[in-house]
Amino acid sequence: MRVRLRIESLTIEGLGLMPHHEPALRAALAAELAELFAGQERFSASRQLRITARIPKAADHAPESLGRQIAAAIHGSVPRHAQ
Repeated sequence: MRVRLRIESLTIEGLGLMPHHEPALRAALAAELAELFAGQERFSASRQLRITARIPKAADHAPESLGRQIAAAIHGSVPRHAQ
């Protein structure tokens, strides 16, 4: 299965991330999404889908950890086909 995901906008508020953390957050987010979507799940076909995903308040504000948490929240918010 091939999944194409385009993130047009990602807003992270209240964490005080510095601009130089952005590349590490992006890399962690992309790597985790690729791993999560590599499974055999079936997702609803949609040309465009708007997702609002909330992550739990994190004690660890490291960009790598946040990237993984954001990816998990996005993956968990994508509609799946009924089994």
